[in-house]
Amino acid sequence: MLGHVQPRTMFESALAALPQFIMDRQADWTMVRDWMEDQCGSLTDAQWDEVEEVFAEFEEFDPTAA
Repeated sequence: MLGHVQPRTMFESALAALPQFIMDRQADWTMVRDWMEDQCGSLTDAQWDEVEEVFAEFEEFDPTAA
């Protein structure tokens, strides 16, 4: 259908909103992780990779650090 836009998944919507969340809250990795889980529930490894890419645009981090 012309002009038909597929609705975003909860993950896609949360991922699109993540930069604003990070900027507004000056969020660290723990805050980002908790917020994404609150928005979407459990995420796949591939989805976490996408979240890490967005977060990495804002600051250096090591998600495997304690």
